[in-house]
Amino acid sequence: MDKEYDTHVCIAVKNDPYGFVDILNKEAENACTGLRSLLVEAACVIANLLEKNGGKIE
Repeated sequence: MDKEYDTHVCIAVKNDPYGFVDILNKEAENACTGLRSLLVEAACVIANLLEKNGGKIE
């Protein structure tokens, strides 16, 4: 992945962190079995961290 892509992802996550969680869950629906579990777990971890942080990413 290139640096520009990373920058776009970081901006998207900061602007709409719960939207990013939704994207991960949506992508999990179409992913292969091993990747599906990883994406769902990542979305869950991020959502839990957001809840602990008042919905903000710093």
